[in-house]
Amino acid sequence: MRASVWFVAFGLALATAVAAQQAAFENDHYAVVVSRAGGGLIESLQAKGTGEPLVRHMRIYTDYGIYPDRAYVGTSEKSAATFDARRQGEALITTAQGQLLGKPAEGRKPIAYRVQMRFDNSPRIHVKAAVQPAMTKEQVRGFMALCWAIPSLTRWRLRTIEGLLRHTYHPGEGAQGRAYSRQWPLDPVRPLIAASTTQGVELRLENLRWSGTPSFTGPVIHGQTLFLCWLDGTPRDLQAGTWATLEFDLRVAAPARSRD
Repeated sequence: MRASVWFVAFGLALATAVAAQQAAFENDHYAVVVSRAGGGLIESLQAKGTGEPLVRHMRIYTDYGIYPDRAYVGTSEKSAATFDARRQGEALITTAQGQLLGKPAEGRKPIAYRVQMRFDNSPRIHVKAAVQPAMTKEQVRGFMALCWAIPSLTRWRLRTIEGLLRHTYHPGEGAQGRAYSRQWPLDPVRPLIAASTTQGVELRLENLRWSGTPSFTGPVIHGQTLFLCWLDGTPRDLQAGTWATLEFDLRVAAPARSRD
């Protein structure tokens, strides 16, 4: 199957889109929708073979520690100042730039963000996301992350410095707190985070790299949501004008090809 791409700008389907409102991409492995209303991040990702939802409402946000008031400041319907979608051969590349929005940030120094994603005929989606605070603060005890829900999640696997760590998800466990935080850091050479579905599809986060300040601290798993954290409650410095970047591949692995 050749990859199929749809662009929507102000309600019209376009062959090429600049300042698009929404882009959809489909291949043999997955179907994905990226939208400006979602901050230029993935609104939905669905496994092609089983139809299971693998990603819902990817977002970047902080909710405490950086601003005086504790509330959501993040990607939203109006956060993307620009959202572009373009074809590059058989691939679709989406790019968004803007500021994290929320009441605590009103009238205060902002946090800029940018995200670029590449979709092609392979089962991989390349994601590069970055944040840039306009303020300098030392030893911030706060939270800031790129995150998304995995609605069809049944099991987690992580490759840590102690080896493979496995966890089975139980409905309602999010009320009891985090299933995984900083206890066992990821393998620094071959980090892996993999989420399995009921029908055996695996969403694998591979080739994870990071740079800048504050640097990536590690993942947090809470219920069916994965957080890739720049701040996770431990004291970290913010440096004005410095981009902190996360880059990785999301791979949709069919049941027969899911294991290491």
